[in-house]
Amino acid sequence: MPPMTVDGESLLFAHPLPRPRAAFQLVCLPSAGSGANMYRRWPRLAGDDLDIVAVRPPGRERRVDESPIQTLRGLAEIVADELPSIVDRPYGLFGHSMGALVAYEVAALLAERTQVMPRIVALSAAEPRLQVIAARSRWDGATPDELRQHLRELGGTPEELLSSEEMMALIRPAVLNDLIATDEYATRESEPLPVTALVVAGASDPSVTELGLHEWDRFFAWRMQHARRPGGHFYFSTDKDAQALLEIIVSLLNQSRADRNTNL
Repeated sequence: MPPMTVDGESLLFAHPLPRPRAAFQLVCLPSAGSGANMYRRWPRLAGDDLDIVAVRPPGRERRVDESPIQTLRGLAEIVADELPSIVDRPYGLFGHSMGALVAYEVAALLAERTQVMPRIVALSAAEPRLQVIAARSRWDGATPDELRQHLRELGGTPEELLSSEEMMALIRPAVLNDLIATDEYATRESEPLPVTALVVAGASDPSVTELGLHEWDRFFAWRMQHARRPGGHFYFSTDKDAQALLEIIVSLLNQSRADRNTNL
C-alpha cells in the first residue's frame, strides 16, 4: 500500500526542515494524544548532524477528522510500512511515553521483516509492559475533568489548552484512544533486537522506576545506555533540555557507526 500523501507531502511523517546532508535521521513518535507538533522545536535544535522526522498519527492535527488507530501494534505497523518512504540514510527511532512502546514495536516489526534496522532505539519515559494492565481500561468512560487532571499532573500540556473546553473537546478522542490502547498493550516477547538502545526518563517522573528502566535490557542485544535527566515526565520541555537529549542521541548514533565499522 503506497504512503498517504496530500499535495506530495506525507500525512504520516512531518519533515518541516529537511537536512539532506545530515549524517543521520531521527524518526520521533509522540506520546498519547500528541502528534508531530510535539517535536516542532527539534529540527532547529538538532544541529547539522541530525535530520528530524516526526510521526503524525491519525486523529490529530491535520488528520483530526480521521479515526485514531485503536492499538499500539496497529500504529506500529503503519509506521513500519511507510518508513522506507522517508528514511534514506542511517537513522534512529525515538519515542516518548506511549511513543516509546510504539518505537519498540516498529523496531521489532522491522527485525521480523528483515528490513533496514535503526542504528539506535531511544525509549523515553516508559517501562516495558510485561502484561496487559487491564482488560477494561480505567480510561474507558473517563470524564473530561478526570482527563484534564491527568494531563495536568503529567505536565507538558499548556494550561491555556487545559482550560479551554473547546480545545479539550478537540483533543479528547485521540488522548482517550491512546490511553486505552496503552492500558490494553503488552510488549511482545521476541529475540533481543540487534540495535543499540537508550532508555531515559526524568529523575522525578513517578511513572518510571529505576527497575522499570532496566527491564528494557532483556529486549535488546547490543549496547544499552540508561539515563536519568533532571525533571519530570516531560523532562525535555525547554530548549536547553531538548538539546542535551539530542546530543546524547547523536553521540550514540556516532558510537553505533564506529561499532559497526570496527566489526566489519
